Amino acid sequence: MNFTEVAERSSIVARLTGGLGNQMFQYACARTIADAEDKKLVLDARRLDLPGMRKYELSNFCVRYDELVRSVPVSPKKSWLGRRIQSRNAARHEPPPLLEAHDYRESDPTSQTTDVNGAIRVIGFWQSPNYFFQNPGIQSDLSLTESRLAEYSNSLPSSRYAIIHVRRGDYLHKKNRKTHQILGIEYYQDAIALIEQKQPGVPIYAVSDDPEWVSEQNLPLTVLSGESPLQDFYWISKASSIVCANSTFSWWAAWLSSAAVIALPSSWEPLASDSARLDSRWHIIDNVF
Repeated sequence: MNFTEVAERSSIVARLTGGLGNQMFQYACARTIADAEDKKLVLDARRLDLPGMRKYELSNFCVRYDELVRSVPVSPKKSWLGRRIQSRNAARHEPPPLLEAHDYRESDPTSQTTDVNGAIRVIGFWQSPNYFFQNPGIQSDLSLTESRLAEYSNSLPSSRYAIIHVRRGDYLHKKNRKTHQILGIEYYQDAIALIEQKQPGVPIYAVSDDPEWVSEQNLPLTVLSGESPLQDFYWISKASSIVCANSTFSWWAAWLSSAAVIALPSSWEPLASDSARLDSRWHIIDNVF
């Protein structure tokens, strides 16, 4: 690919990083800018190809883009220490810029996308619907592909159900505790009370990366065991009531759903208040870590 041509086309370049939920926010923000400015969209997924990084996940969705840029894969080391060193090095070394571009950074409130000549590089996590809620195409862009829908369509636990997402696994790691806090059992108890008030009698299920912990909490629910996180995502998106963890994974499944009731922890700001302000289905539940 000739990146000089990309620059001449005044493209929007989305720098993708993080897991599925983060990639969806980054895509939604960049896609909305590209649509508003009538520019090409380039997805820069090279960082996701580095050893130890999260993998590119948007291929499971109906995303629209003009170019997808990948790196030559590097085989992970066999030893645990080797993989850890690779992961640490990957996190410290950013792939070089694809082209000369204006940086639109979430961390810089003075940066802008209007009246910019040439390409714009979109850098940040963009964890708010404010960046895309006025773009009607995002809902269909981030629907699962037909092949994924066909794979999961017969796996629903019930025709109508509530579901709770409990995320603990990677949040328990020491390096993540400062940025990702664990929700207490009280949050889930209050969320279940909300479901029972809004939709009495509906069966309640849970998906989690720590199903053993959930089973030990004596909550009135059934723990589901999916074949993949993407199947969990599908189950969440099809529920009539959804309880989100402080995770972009369940937030996106809920945002894309037709659920009548969605719960979100109060500590997750500004995403909690932004979501509730734009959509009356969202209920903010007070929580203490």
